[in-house]
Amino acid sequence: MSQSRPVVLVGAAVIDGHLETAVIPDAAILIDYSDEHDNGGRNGVIVAVDGRDQVKIPPDARVIDCSGKYIIPGLINAHVHMIGNGKPRSYSTQKQRERLARILRSLPGRIIATAMMKRNVQTALASGVTTLRAVGDPCLYDIAVRNRVNAGKYRGPRILTAGKILCASGGHGGEVFGRVADSPWEFRKGVRLAVADDVDFIKITSTGGVTDAKRPGEAGRPHMTPDEIAAVCDEAHRAGLLVAAHAESSDGVMEALEAGVDTIEHGAELTDDHIELFLDNPNSLRGYSALIPTLTVVMNITEAAPEASALTKVQYDNAWRIREEMIAGFKTAYAAGVKIGVGTDGGAPLTPPYDTVRELFHFMGVIGMNHREVIHRATIDTARIIGVDDVTGSIEAGKSADLLVLDGDPTNDIRFLERPWMVVARGDVIEKPRYTPNGTVERLRGGS
Repeated sequence: MSQSRPVVLVGAAVIDGHLETAVIPDAAILIDYSDEHDNGGRNGVIVAVDGRDQVKIPPDARVIDCSGKYIIPGLINAHVHMIGNGKPRSYSTQKQRERLARILRSLPGRIIATAMMKRNVQTALASGVTTLRAVGDPCLYDIAVRNRVNAGKYRGPRILTAGKILCASGGHGGEVFGRVADSPWEFRKGVRLAVADDVDFIKITSTGGVTDAKRPGEAGRPHMTPDEIAAVCDEAHRAGLLVAAHAESSDGVMEALEAGVDTIEHGAELTDDHIELFLDNPNSLRGYSALIPTLTVVMNITEAAPEASALTKVQYDNAWRIREEMIAGFKTAYAAGVKIGVGTDGGAPLTPPYDTVRELFHFMGVIGMNHREVIHRATIDTARIIGVDDVTGSIEAGKSADLLVLDGDPTNDIRFLERPWMVVARGDVIEKPRYTPNGTVERLRGGS
């Protein structure tokens, strides 16, 4: 992105992402692009936000009239697989997974995969996601896409990448998405290799999952041992990296929390003992752990026809069981004040890159959150959980200019988030953002 002139958005009502601050009517947001602000991925930077009359507009600024609009921080999706576009897929057998791995490692496979990932992140951006966390993609292509976006080779959201998932032999993700290990020291080596790959955080699959389950109850079965999980956490925390754990059973969640993981992805039914560790976790990097419930993916799969996702009957039945346990755990965590972030499992079957707002609908439907709170959860709250709140997540001086300009008041109707009037990502102004819904996905899930 090449930009030198300041940009000022004027006339809109600003909702800054915090629950405790009032909406600023007829506001002005001044965005600066000078070298003094070009650090930590912040170019361009918000240097002032206030009522229109309180912001001094530079004479050379580009002024964009947003009268009658509403501006909120850009959305954050903390659980995405950039390689997937939501189309049905199933790699149930070892032979299928090995074939996919060979294809992806070939030169044509790399070209096709990175082109698809580029399309997917740009779809996410056009839908209002200005920061996403890629929780495992094959062959380190997620790192390549992140680096190209950061270098300005093409538009995209801010991307945090885990590179290859760390998993046990036969574990969820396997050799396609994973770096396989089978002892505490092998997992430590996996973390060290990931650090050398320049990842932003570490992702493990400590339990089984839905999409490669082979038997009833497989999703959630503990795969990694407590000592292996603890080794990952210790090695990652020594490097200053957070650890995200795919965990889909009560036992799996407890083992991950006790070992010190920083975020539980998906979740399960929770007890008082789980809650105590979420709120006060001495082995985590920051003294607490958070939950990313990813309701969207299980809702999308279970609310469609059984054959729509291309999952086997065993996998579909696992999805139904996980759905009920995840919802129960989400309710318990919310009532107890556990930190909860927004993630969709975008890229999984029937969950395309533009589905982030659907997760907010589920937050409102399952818990009864109001519109203002779900905006807060999808912005500054999730930014804190994934460790980027010093850079993004709210509209305030010193933060990256990650903004959505909306046609109406999202505190009255959250659906205004589905089609932003304008997206601003790190100061890059995207007028009339557009994305095309995936026709195959929409048809299979009933056009919902």
